[in-house]
Amino acid sequence: MSQQQFTRIAAFTAATAAIVLAGCAAQPIGLGAVARPGTVAALNPRLKAAVTLREVTGPATPETSTWSMFRGGPGNADAFRRALLDSLAMNGYYTSNPAAARLAVSANIEELTQPAGGVSMQVRTNVTYTVTGPGGARSFPIEASGTAYPSDSLDAAERLRIANERAFAENIRKFLAQLSALS
Repeated sequence: MSQQQFTRIAAFTAATAAIVLAGCAAQPIGLGAVARPGTVAALNPRLKAAVTLREVTGPATPETSTWSMFRGGPGNADAFRRALLDSLAMNGYYTSNPAAARLAVSANIEELTQPAGGVSMQVRTNVTYTVTGPGGARSFPIEASGTAYPSDSLDAAERLRIANERAFAENIRKFLAQLSALS
């Protein structure tokens, strides 16, 4: 093998490694994770401005492999809470007055599975929502996934962020459909 061929192979290997590792970078979720009106089940009129958000929790340590989305620090751990709160508010469920709330929602992120890298990034979320009201508490375990493709972004880290947002938005949409069905 010539020096020139070796140099090309080394450069190709380094570039490939950089692309794969960029996909591993922690990417917080943003506004793309919000379940916007028109993308969810119709508002249950009995629950209009009648839901408050209590707590959003996740795995005990942010270093677990299923929690890699939040490795960027404690500020990013609030991203899902903000997305859930914004989704409840934008869809007409949220009240900022806990005394006026008929229902209180808590959520626990059970699992977040992300790819280590790749072309298409698929993220899977498992969140258990607990809705507490006059009749007691009900749990809603929801699983959802989201995928980002090279057509979304050529940057692997950006695709991972997009996949995170899509997975959490879908998870929230499924929960809001369950919430809407409550009588």
